[in-house]
Amino acid sequence: MLRFFLGCLLVGLIAIVIGWRWYGQELAIRETQARQITGLSAQVAKLTSDNARLNAQLTQVQNEEARLAHDNDALRETIQETKLTGKVPPKEEIIAPPPYPPK
Repeated sequence: MLRFFLGCLLVGLIAIVIGWRWYGQELAIRETQARQITGLSAQVAKLTSDNARLNAQLTQVQNEEARLAHDNDALRETIQETKLTGKVPPKEEIIAPPPYPPK
């Protein structure tokens, strides 16, 4: 009977040690995953702000491209008119000044 009791006690202690090590490993894995989640969240926030900034810059570039296309069309019309009539219109009529100084 004493052997049975000591055997059960030994099996119980081994189970506790194995359970404690397993719990420690799970805790370490969760801490690692929490750090990874925090790092990835920071990356997502940075990429979101970069995306907003780049979208604003893209809009500015598209507006500038549209303005330049309009100026190009005006120049083409002026060139066609000059070829037909032989007169060059004043500079103010050809190209409107840019809305802001170029950088």
